[in-house]
Amino acid sequence: MALAALLLPLTQARHLHDQLALGFAYDDADSSSGSASLSLNSGDSESESDSDSNSSESSDSLPAWHVNPFHGLADSFGDASYDSDASSSSSVEAENDSSYEKIAQAAVYATMRELRRQRIRHRRSHTLRFFARVQEGAAPEWVNPCGGVYQPDQSQARDVDVSSAAKRKHLIALRNNTRIEYWNIRQDANLDYGDIQAWQREYKFLPNMTRPTNVVKLKTWYRHVQTFVGSFAYLGKAQYKYHKDHQLPVGQSAEELHKLLVSARSVLCEIETTINASYPYSNVAKLSQISKAAMLERLKFYTPADGSKEADKRDLKFTKQLYYQFLDNMWKSLRLALRKHHRGSMERRQHVASASSASAISSAANSRQTFSLESSESAAGLASMVAAASNDSGCLNSAEC
Repeated sequence: MALAALLLPLTQARHLHDQLALGFAYDDADSSSGSASLSLNSGDSESESDSDSNSSESSDSLPAWHVNPFHGLADSFGDASYDSDASSSSSVEAENDSSYEKIAQAAVYATMRELRRQRIRHRRSHTLRFFARVQEGAAPEWVNPCGGVYQPDQSQARDVDVSSAAKRKHLIALRNNTRIEYWNIRQDANLDYGDIQAWQREYKFLPNMTRPTNVVKLKTWYRHVQTFVGSFAYLGKAQYKYHKDHQLPVGQSAEELHKLLVSARSVLCEIETTINASYPYSNVAKLSQISKAAMLERLKFYTPADGSKEADKRDLKFTKQLYYQFLDNMWKSLRLALRKHHRGSMERRQHVASASSASAISSAANSRQTFSLESSESAAGLASMVAAASNDSGCLNSAEC
């Protein structure tokens, strides 16, 4: 029986415990029935009646014995077929679910590939916000670079100018920020466009600051940086549109133009902040604005504005080169102007100190001269008094007296 339990499936072997209990009962009934048959053969009617009574009692208490030990399992446990059907149906459903998931996943992948094939494969295109997110009627890139509204201090009187010390402080901040921006952009935007020659007269519309000066020209610098902002926006939008129309990935030139545009807007914001802080009530006259149509008319690049052609390398190279040159000379001009102002203030202080010391020396000399005159006058008076006294006493000289 134990060997049969090992060979049976799990769904049938789990019922052997009850079957074994029934088997022991059947063995007792079998022994009683065997003894009854022996008594019949010997002719003992009394034992036959006893065996009949015992068999009838056992037949009433236990079911009939069958040779097959697994008889009745299929009838008593008819739900086993249902369990097997349920397990098989659940396995089929799991397989169907997994197949449906695979089909859905494959469909999603295919859709993504199709969308990726149809659209522009732009690497980091979401960062090119000035090129990719162009809105109709939006303000030009060179207007309001700081992105806010300037409100002067109402507590300050309009007829009171900002002190020279405060202006110097703002100029120092402008010099430091411009120098840092120049160093950073030289490291970030360093593409080499080759050995391209161009005539200087071809780019007369761009600011060309050849050397630093010791004069601060905030209004002129503001207008020049506006031109650089408009130039980078012009070239960047044309390059981006050309790549978009021809289903090309964004190249390094478009990314560099966007970096240059952000840098120029930052410098423009620094100049505007300095003007607002130094001239709070005359800043409107210094912050000149230019319309988009006027800017497009001013820029004479080889690159068409409609993006029908790729950006010309001459435009990319010399615009970036002139911008770097402008930033370098701008912060150096601020350094020279601040040194000149500091040197002039030191000279004025030295002049004032020398003038005060000269006046002190002259006053001391005058006081000494006055004292000497008073002492000589007092000595002369004393001599005259002595002479008068000697004359009154009749002495010929003071020794006789």
